[in-house]
Amino acid sequence: MNVTLAAVFCCSKFMDLAAVETEGEMTCLSAELTKRALDKIQLWTSGDTDPCENSFAWCSSKEMVNHAALKWNASSKVGPKAKIAVSVQAKSMEFHTDEGKIFKRVLCENALEKDCTESRCLKYKCTFERDLWQKTMKGNKDNLKKEFMLLSGCGMTEVNVNIAGSKNSYHAGYRLCCVGDTKFLSIETKGKHDCLLNLFKEKNVPSNRYWLGGASLSCPSVNRWCNSLDEPLIGNHVTWAAGEPSIDSSKECVYMDYDNITSTFTLGKANCKTLMFFICVAE
Repeated sequence: MNVTLAAVFCCSKFMDLAAVETEGEMTCLSAELTKRALDKIQLWTSGDTDPCENSFAWCSSKEMVNHAALKWNASSKVGPKAKIAVSVQAKSMEFHTDEGKIFKRVLCENALEKDCTESRCLKYKCTFERDLWQKTMKGNKDNLKKEFMLLSGCGMTEVNVNIAGSKNSYHAGYRLCCVGDTKFLSIETKGKHDCLLNLFKEKNVPSNRYWLGGASLSCPSVNRWCNSLDEPLIGNHVTWAAGEPSIDSSKECVYMDYDNITSTFTLGKANCKTLMFFICVAE
């Protein structure tokens, strides 16, 4: 990606382009990249000269680049909009300057606080998804109808249960909901929980695992419903599977196991890249 797209990419993951501020960070990062066989590529960082020509700063931390600590002798003549990329050669980190329009891979970072109190939710505006749908499908939803059970009730005008076709990651499913001006299902109250169980049983929704509108992005110990109010995912009606909810930072998206035989919802957390069906709703 170019450096602008790199920043957007990191932002989409609730991260920033990385800063390498100390010799310790440089040594640790160099070892990790080498261990993962990523020592032959260049990666964009947040290092930038804009607007100060010949003077570099890390934009993500607002700290000046410590050339001595990083053992980097930058060129004395650097353009006003040069960006810093890094690479690993012979187990040492090397810093380079380049124009932001050049395509490189990306190095993002996010410091996970041990005592974090706030998680985040996806905040897509969905304009891009709807526009793309209009251009590629001309608004024809017939192809999607075969993949969804269309229900209504429990205070919602639409409950679209994805039951066929290809499974999707959490992010991809979220975007597909956007196409129809819907969002992932959240089950905030016991009343809604009980109503949905009755509705699913009445309509014979198949047993399966579905993505829900719950997440703990950027703070794995704090689960929330990603609805219009960003409400905490708590309550006596919430039944977690054994060992859940996970506080593993690689498992930050909430799914539901629906059992048609026992008529139960059981919640768990998985890596957001996991492929599964999902449920969209319109209220």
